[in-house]
This record gives sequence, structure tokens and C-alpha cells, in this order.
Amino acid sequence: MHAVGTLMSAASLYIVLIVAIYRVFFDYRLALFAAVAGCVLYAGFAGLEVAGWLAIAPIFPYAIEHPVYSDPAVAATIVQMTVFGTLLAFFAVNYGVNQSVKLHRYITEAVLRRYLPPSLVARASRGELQLDAEPERRVVTVMFSDLVGFTSLSERLGADAVGRLLNRYLSRMADVAHAHGATVDKFVGDCVMIVFGAPDALPPAEQARRCVALAKELQAMLPALGGEAALSARTGINTGEAVVGNFGSIARSDYTVIGPAVNIAARLESQSRPGRILVGDQTARLLQGAVELEPAGELTLKGVSHPVKAFFIATPAGEGGHLGSSSMTPQSR
Repeated sequence: MHAVGTLMSAASLYIVLIVAIYRVFFDYRLALFAAVAGCVLYAGFAGLEVAGWLAIAPIFPYAIEHPVYSDPAVAATIVQMTVFGTLLAFFAVNYGVNQSVKLHRYITEAVLRRYLPPSLVARASRGELQLDAEPERRVVTVMFSDLVGFTSLSERLGADAVGRLLNRYLSRMADVAHAHGATVDKFVGDCVMIVFGAPDALPPAEQARRCVALAKELQAMLPALGGEAALSARTGINTGEAVVGNFGSIARSDYTVIGPAVNIAARLESQSRPGRILVGDQTARLLQGAVELEPAGELTLKGVSHPVKAFFIATPAGEGGHLGSSSMTPQSR
């Protein structure tokens, strides 16, 4: 700009452009530094030219005379307008970028976390999430927990009260599950499906131990959580191979796990008893004596072609019912 006359050059607009680019692609500190440095240099060179300390447009071999240099008031107005325009551009672009960041954070934290596991939300915030990645096979431990007698409870309490109770119950379930490192796969009415081993890999034995610990904690908190409603739940747990990933269409998809291991976990829950935790044979073997087990026999589960050996997690005396290896029937909701 000085080479062709600072006050006569339209290149001062590049200061505004550079500030805007720096703010969009870098952080606000660098953009603010560019704005301040650009204004100081522009005003400094303009002032030196007006004062005669620097030659006007030294690139040209002949002397340049221009009205803006003969009237200091006009020169000062041009400098002020340029400085004001640069700073205004910085604040306007900074506001726009901040609003975009806030929207991105809201979508990531307030929206995605309702539909994706926390680890996937963290990947999304870093721009590392691939929603079109192919599903993969993985060993997971799946837990289903379902409130007992929820239909009759709904009729007794009414829609508003049962809605508040259900939200409180499911919110607490999700908080405790995340604290144990689990993924809340989905809510189906009053039933919750929880997964260990996806999306973050975890050794199967650790999956089984964490899942049982989580189930016991959830069972223990139900009486206080339900208050006068006296909540009770059946729980089924199973470990096995499943396919993990996003399933659905471009318009709507879910991150979930599917496979026989998941179906068996759901059937075990339906065969469990109020306040009890029923685990499949694979989960029982992975526990390796970490908890006391009560044989539940070989169960014939709907949709499963072969009998499934199952075990109850033993409960202290006075808590829950005790079952031997007698046959079992599903409990009504």
C-alpha cells in the first residue's frame, strides 16, 4: 500500500479480508492480532506520509500529489474509516463464528448424545465420526432390564405421573450405566437395553463383571427411586458375538448391536423374576467365580432353536426369591 500511496490504495480492503480469513480458519486471538497490527501499520504509514516523513507512492518515478494528502482532516477521516471497518469486520465475523461454534456444540452435546454413545459423541466433536462405516463383528455383553407390572402401574398413576416416573427412572439408569462404562443402546418403553464392548472394545471377562455389577446396582436403587410405586425389574444378561454399527437408512439410522446373543439376552430377561438377574452360560463362565450363581436349568427360549443354560445371580438372604433348577415361566408385566 505504501508503494502506491497508503491513503490512495484500495488494497486497504485486504486488511479486512485477512482478518476475516484468520478468524474463520484460525482462532480469534490470531484474527485480533491481525486486526490490531493491520490498523497500526496502516495508520502509521498514512500518518508518516501526510507528515512528509515518507515519500508518497515511492514506486513511481514522479512526484504524486493527491487531495487527500493536502487536507489532514480528510486523511484522518480515511484512516478512521479504515480502522473502524477493520475492527467492525473482526467483531462481525467473530460473532458469526461463535454462533456457528455454539450451534455445533449444541448439536454435538445436546442432540447427538441423546442418540449416540458418549464415545461416539466425542468422536463427532473431533470430526472423526464415520456414520457410513461398515458394521463389524464383536463379542459384547448385553443386558435387558424391564420394569415389572408397568402396565398396571400406568393405569394406577395416570399418564402424567407415570411419565415423570419413567423419565426419572430411565435418566438414572443411563447415568449409572455410563458411570460403569456401558452404552445405553435403546429405551423401549420401560425396558432398557445396555451394551458392554461397543463402541469401545473391552475384554469379554471385564464386560461380564461390569455388566453384573451394573445390574446389581440398578436393582438396588429401584426401591428408593420408585418411592410409593415400589418399582421392581427383571434383568437378563448374555455374552456372545454380535454385529455392531449403524443400521438403517440415510434418513434415519441407529447405532446398535444385533445378533443371536442380543436375542437370547432379551429372552433371558423375560424368563427372569422380579428383582432377579438371570445370565446366560457364556456370561456365567466369564464371571469365573466373581459372584455366586444359582443354577436355573436349561431354558427353552422363544425363537432360540436350542436350550440355553442359565444362572441366577445369588442374592443375600431376604432379598429376592431363590430358585433352583425348576422350570420357569415368563412373568407378566
